[in-house]
Amino acid sequence: MRLIGVETTSLRERVFALLQVCSEKKDLGASRDAYALIIKGGFDSIKVVGDHLIRLFALVSSLEDALYIFSQIHEPSLYTWNSIISASVQNGNPQQALSIYYSMSTPPDKITISSVLRASIAAQDIEAGKNAHNQVVVQGISLDFVFGSTLVDFYSKLGTLDEAWTVFNALMYRDVVTWGAMLSGFLQHGQPEKCLMYLEFMRQEGIQPNKVIFILILQAVNNGRVPVHGMAIHAELCTVGLEKDLAIESALIEMYSKHGFLEEAEIVFKSADSLDLVLWTTFIGTYVHCQKHQLAFKVYEEMLVKGLFPDKVTFLFLLQACGNEGNVLRGLEIHEKVTLSGLDKDLSIENTLTCMYAKCGYLDQACRIFDQILFRDEISWAAIIAGHVDFGHYHRAIELYIIMHMEGFCPTTSVLASILNACAHLAIVDEGRLIHDLITKLNFPNELYVENSLLFMYARCNKLLDAQYIFVKMSTKDIVTYTSLISAFADNGWVHDVLNLLNLMQVEGVDPDEGIFICSLVACANARAFQEVMQMYMDCGMLQDAQAVFNLIAGPDVVLWSVLISGYNKHGKVSVAVDLVEEMLTKVEPDQIAYLSLLQVCCGVGFIKQARLLHSQIVESGLNYMPSVHSTILDMYTKCGSMEDAHRLFIRAKEKDLVSWGCMLAGYAMMGDMRLVNECLENMERDGLKLTRTRFTSILHACSHAGALTDAWHHFQCMGDGFDLVPSMDHYDGILDLLSRVGHVKHACDLLQTAPVPSNFGETSLFASYRTYGDEESSLSLITPYIS
Repeated sequence: MRLIGVETTSLRERVFALLQVCSEKKDLGASRDAYALIIKGGFDSIKVVGDHLIRLFALVSSLEDALYIFSQIHEPSLYTWNSIISASVQNGNPQQALSIYYSMSTPPDKITISSVLRASIAAQDIEAGKNAHNQVVVQGISLDFVFGSTLVDFYSKLGTLDEAWTVFNALMYRDVVTWGAMLSGFLQHGQPEKCLMYLEFMRQEGIQPNKVIFILILQAVNNGRVPVHGMAIHAELCTVGLEKDLAIESALIEMYSKHGFLEEAEIVFKSADSLDLVLWTTFIGTYVHCQKHQLAFKVYEEMLVKGLFPDKVTFLFLLQACGNEGNVLRGLEIHEKVTLSGLDKDLSIENTLTCMYAKCGYLDQACRIFDQILFRDEISWAAIIAGHVDFGHYHRAIELYIIMHMEGFCPTTSVLASILNACAHLAIVDEGRLIHDLITKLNFPNELYVENSLLFMYARCNKLLDAQYIFVKMSTKDIVTYTSLISAFADNGWVHDVLNLLNLMQVEGVDPDEGIFICSLVACANARAFQEVMQMYMDCGMLQDAQAVFNLIAGPDVVLWSVLISGYNKHGKVSVAVDLVEEMLTKVEPDQIAYLSLLQVCCGVGFIKQARLLHSQIVESGLNYMPSVHSTILDMYTKCGSMEDAHRLFIRAKEKDLVSWGCMLAGYAMMGDMRLVNECLENMERDGLKLTRTRFTSILHACSHAGALTDAWHHFQCMGDGFDLVPSMDHYDGILDLLSRVGHVKHACDLLQTAPVPSNFGETSLFASYRTYGDEESSLSLITPYIS
């Protein structure tokens, strides 16, 4: 028996060694040969062999073989069930995984439920996942952070964020993966602001973001907060040393480009240590997104010089650029390279080629490519129909729509919008109503461009009541919406309705463009109405329309110039304002007010070029010696973060008053440079200048930013002792926050007791400090009197 046992053990080891070799090679043929040998040797009777075979065939992407082996196991163990469910998920058949789960004869464990949750995500089956979660509760399976993260991920990805938060909140311990699942859910389902907010909560728990979290946050910043939050995240990435990671660099480029920050995107790209194809492609996409097509082509040529050949995504960007620019010659060149790469039969490439040729006006070539597509999809039809509509081939577009319908394709919102535009231009309202009925029948979501197409169709067909009905029902309106209706009203002489819509645009924050302006002027035939429209544009800050009115006036004076410049400054159009000043210099004499408004707008990071240009113009005008102008220039440089320019200007000043010193102090405080802040304070004291409450706020902010508790406490006490100033709650909040963050909870509580009024911010700081530094009993005894 002993010899037989040794021999059997040796043979089993050989079987498992054979399976291991097959796993490493990932060879389906070899795996099937191994299985045949196992059957021939009778080793399939060993229970664990079947489990290993299931995993092997899952690894070599043969779910069919894995399912067959599973069917031959008469009494599958829990490990066997887990293996086949995982194999089904791994090989892209989540429905099969769920079906097997429902047929289990053994209670599931965490591994089973985790696989079922992944299957539910892939199958978009919320009920299956909830069923699995209920099984966890029934069986009393413990909810550790790994398993909890999987549950949070499931609920987040399927859009049930309340349930995700409930599970998340119930976890005793959360790691960066758990937080990532929650943040990803917020981002994926249109709540980027929550994603950013919960990042701060994560930090308060002492968990620092990793690469994945940073990428999520950069995507969340695309909600329009690049100047404030995105640049701060970029700075933090530089601090933690992740700014050179390729995935991070790609995310930074996308973030900056989405908001038109091309210079920043270029800096990230050009400073990359190594440029792979993904980074090159991302940068090409940046220029395409910003409509800088020639620059996109230039980057593409540089990429070729570096020896990199485009992939599918690169080609898609380049073809899109050719279509947008109408550059058919470049499009032909890219098409040739696509063919050489063997990607010309890829459906997304074929669709983009169709769209490119159509946009370039080469409809015959677009049709040839369309006809050669073997497996057309809805996007293919949308591209060819839109191409015909864009170039006025309305009848043919409708014919193509009918053929599409006959071939069994369900029209997309894009196709229906194109057909509505065709009906509008042909003034065939009955056919347009049929499309309207179809949109209602298919229960499409209310997409703005479809609603705009409906409104445009009724307006062009002179069915103004129908158009007004669509307008009233629209939850969101843009410039296209108003243009369609105002144009129809103007054509019919409905002046009162035109003005009402213009007023409504003001209320809803939609700025009119030149087309609406022209329609309004047509409707407002008398001079009185013309003046009302012009004044409304100026009062509402509708600068483009005010500019259009301005251009109609012969010899505008300095007042009108100043109104325009102030308007552009107010809305941050610095480059436009600077261009206006340059033009103004050649026609009228600018005044001090115009320059002051421009200087104030330039007070921000990113405007240093414009700031220096304005400064040089003011020097030429001789206005730089005016005290108010000089101090405004100084304040501008400090707020731009250019302390070198500010220092140079400050040193040259003959007299340095409290305002000048205050600007320099605020600038150094904003930089968090305590050495320069203290040096500045000593110089002010030497000159006999006393600090204001506002300047003390800047000082305490700088101390807090630098973690300089000793300096902060000294300056806080100096307010009353040396300057006879009573600290405000802003000052208390600053010192309380610093004390709490460095763990001086007792001192913070003592100070809070002396505050003139209760401080919500101070109490919050104390509570956060309690969670980070204090033990429960003693910290609660300190904090309770202030938060009760």
